[in-house]
Amino acid sequence: HYHRIISLIQAKTVKCKLKVSPEDESALNETLIGYSKVCNQSLKHALKEKITNNMTLHRRIYYSMREKSDLTSNYIIRCFAKVCAGIKSARSQGRTPKSFQPTSLDLDIRLFTLFQTEDQFSISISTMQGRCKIPLAIGDYQRKLLNGQKPTAATISVRKGQFYINICIKTEIPEVASTGKFIGIDVGQVNLVSTSTGFKKR
Repeated sequence: HYHRIISLIQAKTVKCKLKVSPEDESALNETLIGYSKVCNQSLKHALKEKITNNMTLHRRIYYSMREKSDLTSNYIIRCFAKVCAGIKSARSQGRTPKSFQPTSLDLDIRLFTLFQTEDQFSISISTMQGRCKIPLAIGDYQRKLLNGQKPTAATISVRKGQFYINICIKTEIPEVASTGKFIGIDVGQVNLVSTSTGFKKR
């Protein structure tokens, strides 16, 4: 028999509240409004032209969106992905795609950065008023999850005047040792569990 080590990576989302100053709030709200406008303009075009692929949408309207909006190019690209995902999701549920409200921002590695100074965390985020550095209001649980992380994706959201960021991180699942033997498991109505080794549980 041989031994094999299986290492698995798990994606996890860490929800954090932001300590937003009045200046940061103004910048974030302006960006949220600009983002939703581009999303809705892109949605209108995508529906009219029956486009569901974000790369096709990009080729068709990227430059016109850049002329109409003060959003950075990366935000506009994120808009196209959001719109096409929204269309596909709506159609899979048999409904018409809804318009986008100024309540969330999709971020990639170029739009935000997570900073850590000892046990204090903050983010730098691109806005229509420039970069804003905003502290996170978090507890020990979030600090433990974020410690040493270099996330590349996140979502900003606002609810009842409070701003939050959902940060996507990757964590390693404890290693599993395998001897090379595999067991088949069957879930049935007579026996709750039956395995290929002969074990049965009623």
